[in-house]
Amino acid sequence: MSTVKDYIHRFLVTEIKTTKRDFIRVLLIYFAASNAYYLYSPLFSELTGTPAQINLMLFFLDLLMAFSMVFGGFFIRKMREMTAISIWAIVLTITTLVLMNVQSFQLQLFVICVQGIFLGLCVLSFTVYFGDQTKIEEKGRVGGAIVFLSLTFGLILSLFLVTDYAPFLIMMFLGICALAVSISKPEKEKLNNGKATYVDKKNFLLYYIPWLIFCLNNNAFATVTIGRLRQLFPEAVVLIGVIQFFGAALGAIISGCMSDRIGRKLTLMYGLTSLGIAATLVGLTTTIETFIFSYAISGFSWGIFLVLYYLDLWGEFNKGNGWNICYSVGLSTFHFARVFGFLISPFLSKVDVNTASLLSMMLIFSSDIPLIYAQETLPSQYRSSVADLGKYIAKIKRELEKMSKEKK
Repeated sequence: MSTVKDYIHRFLVTEIKTTKRDFIRVLLIYFAASNAYYLYSPLFSELTGTPAQINLMLFFLDLLMAFSMVFGGFFIRKMREMTAISIWAIVLTITTLVLMNVQSFQLQLFVICVQGIFLGLCVLSFTVYFGDQTKIEEKGRVGGAIVFLSLTFGLILSLFLVTDYAPFLIMMFLGICALAVSISKPEKEKLNNGKATYVDKKNFLLYYIPWLIFCLNNNAFATVTIGRLRQLFPEAVVLIGVIQFFGAALGAIISGCMSDRIGRKLTLMYGLTSLGIAATLVGLTTTIETFIFSYAISGFSWGIFLVLYYLDLWGEFNKGNGWNICYSVGLSTFHFARVFGFLISPFLSKVDVNTASLLSMMLIFSSDIPLIYAQETLPSQYRSSVADLGKYIAKIKRELEKMSKEKK
């Protein structure tokens, strides 16, 4: 049985230099920023019941987040990341109090734009901070753990959304969580002072193109299939959303371990392939069971992308100077794609569901092609080969067989 324990210890724990205190810090910041972003839809529904106004609020939120990520990088170089995060926490708390007492839609929209600017700076600052506080050989497991826990705690928070003013109160609570981290006076020491393995522009593009395709597809053709789901099974939309969240949490924790052992490239290819399978299933079925299964798979893929594309990769293309264009371009792409989705939504209603699913599947599977030619960003000394994994699995099987024989 010792072989099983040794394997699990080597796979999950070995080479992790991040302390428990630092882990709690990055967990609290990511938990606050990510759940604040997810919470905006119910918050806007509380402010106004008009779908057109809600969409306009979401449009400007993502637009301002994207621009602040692009231009905010110049300010991040001149101030500590924790300072930017603290400012966002204070602004979020104060402006949420303002939103509770403002009735004018124009004023509400202005406050939301302000929140979007500082949330974009916060996300950018956190990604830089996370990259500085974690070694390249542990980024996947640390990132996977914080995404897993944040999604799990986020589901628990969502249980309180049924009460009046709950979105406002939860939003202020998240701001206080992030502010508490800065009050604890984090150390300025940077663990990750080394340069990335492959920082050339070509390799960056080979990783970036699949992310761009995924973001555009997620906010274009994928919205058509979501509309079909709401038409066929309106009573199951919430249930499927919860299952997708659980799938993302599971995908985050598993992909974090995989990416630190077999590399980022293969893990991303598994994620894109599973997402393509999910898109195929959605286009071919009309049964609730297959819809649930497909959305569980897509949630699993989302968990992979949250860890690798939102936390790990852009820092691994960093040249060691604290910030470069990779952070801004990589993070802002998701929010620019969201803005693009809002602009083309009137035309998407005319697209047939089967056609949308076919195009979505083709785009996702084709996005694997650039990764085939990409170079792995995880240094070779930290990667386990397939033969090593097979060796450990064989040892585990032998140990289990011995244990079963001893019991007999």
